[in-house]
Amino acid sequence: MSTRTSGYRLLFQVSPTSDCFSKVTTVADMSDNRAMRKTNHVDGATDATRLISESLQELMYLIVRAGGKLGDPWDRRLTNMQSLALIFVVNEGPVRLGALAAAMLTTDATATRTVDALVVDGLVERQLANGDKRGVVICATTEGRRIYRQRSRRTAKIVSSLLAETGQSQLQEIADFLAGLTETFRENGPV
Repeated sequence: MSTRTSGYRLLFQVSPTSDCFSKVTTVADMSDNRAMRKTNHVDGATDATRLISESLQELMYLIVRAGGKLGDPWDRRLTNMQSLALIFVVNEGPVRLGALAAAMLTTDATATRTVDALVVDGLVERQLANGDKRGVVICATTEGRRIYRQRSRRTAKIVSSLLAETGQSQLQEIADFLAGLTETFRENGPV
């Protein structure tokens, strides 16, 4: 459970023996603790953006670690670039290589190597573009869509286990916040 006090978000845990709440930490406390660690800060980043960045990194770490505890380790078959490409092709495909490279913020050469690896694994395929004899588009295969759905279900299972003790109204707050953060990132585009 959480509440806002003096501009800081306080995190509480319910004591199992009473109806009282005990203060666990504040965002300011977390910031102070993290500041003691050696970190490389991005020039121009505010304390708040540094805290957001560090919190997102820790969140990703905790999700990966929780997956291992559930006996469901990450599928090591795909690199990060291959995962990005597969997600984009499944959600936006069929796509031309240039559009994929732009979405991945990489070169056409790197996107080509990434697609080559996904083709070898049977997760995407190249097809002739409709109405363009020389144009090629990248499409997800049935196996690629299956792997994408499997990874999505796995992530949902992990998040569900991490939030099992969280009330429905707080889950909705978290979902709304993350949806808003995602939209903000999407609107601001890549740096």
